[in-house]
Amino acid sequence: MDEETIRLTAYRIWEQQGKPDGQDFVHWLQARDELAPAQTDGLSGSIESSVTPPTPDRSKRQTAPSSAAQKTRSKKLKT
Repeated sequence: MDEETIRLTAYRIWEQQGKPDGQDFVHWLQARDELAPAQTDGLSGSIESSVTPPTPDRSKRQTAPSSAAQKTRSKKLKT
């Protein structure tokens, strides 16, 4: 992330907030934080970039209840 991009973003934030005095450092940090997620390439060595999310276990899928279980359930609901 280059300084020029941060500067332009901080300037936009400053304008959006009504051009307040004395907030340049706050706007700089806000701009840097705003740009940080967009600048990541996934190769920074973070835990998120190095770990593949687990795939769902298909063997533990719930099956539809049997017709006998449905009848029992509907009898309980009627009473």
